Amino acid sequence: MVEAGIPRHEGEREFAAILLEAFEGSHRPADLMRSGGFVYSHASAARLLDLALAFPLEPTVSLTRPGRRYRGRNLDYYGTALPDPEDCVVVDGRSVTAIARTCVDMTLAHGLRIGLPMAEAALHSEKCSREDLLAAVGRHPQGEKKVVRTLLELASDLSESVGESLVKLNLFHLGRWQEWEQQVRVTAPHGWSTYAIDFGHRATRTALEMDGYGKYTVDGGDGAESIRREKRPDMDLRALGWIPVHVDWRTVCDIDAFRRVLFG
Repeated sequence: MVEAGIPRHEGEREFAAILLEAFEGSHRPADLMRSGGFVYSHASAARLLDLALAFPLEPTVSLTRPGRRYRGRNLDYYGTALPDPEDCVVVDGRSVTAIARTCVDMTLAHGLRIGLPMAEAALHSEKCSREDLLAAVGRHPQGEKKVVRTLLELASDLSESVGESLVKLNLFHLGRWQEWEQQVRVTAPHGWSTYAIDFGHRATRTALEMDGYGKYTVDGGDGAESIRREKRPDMDLRALGWIPVHVDWRTVCDIDAFRRVLFG
């Protein structure tokens, strides 16, 4: 299921909620509070804050508390100092890492394929700002790591879907990101129509479009009409000298297929 371009892994989310309920009904929270306290973080924080998860993760109860790292069955304890108060919020009575801090944590724990779409979805929906992200990185004990610096380099509020974030990440890994512009506005002569291209390469006049989940049957709509609506802009863009190229979820999840589609 996808809502506003964000994949929803319903079974995973439901199981994670059951695990959290079981955890909170056990002796563990009281034990953790006696030994220095804890805050829900990483995947648990992402789910409690309803952040975008581009790919399913193993359901766990994830938290940060003072001490050593511990991983058990469906439990993941990150052993660092508790985050600064500025990096925590309260969600349904639970202490949870704030959105920007959670995006940084998830990037460090799971890489840019999870962290970049999460951060860009939060920026695009105005759940957090770039200033929030920069401040969270500055306070993070591992904020100097290369993957975090790359997150800051790439993350913006321009991506309108998780898929677009993955397109950007593929272009970066292929060493081609600097050649492309995101959300390029193309206006026809005399202003009869304006198009927003997901990614534009001006030197070759290539218009790269990410086709999302359920594009042709959204809300039970007419699939044929959806295809016609897509073809009309493609024809207009070609008339304006642009070459439309479409990629879908399967393509962006396979960087070799992505390379072949875009660069031959």
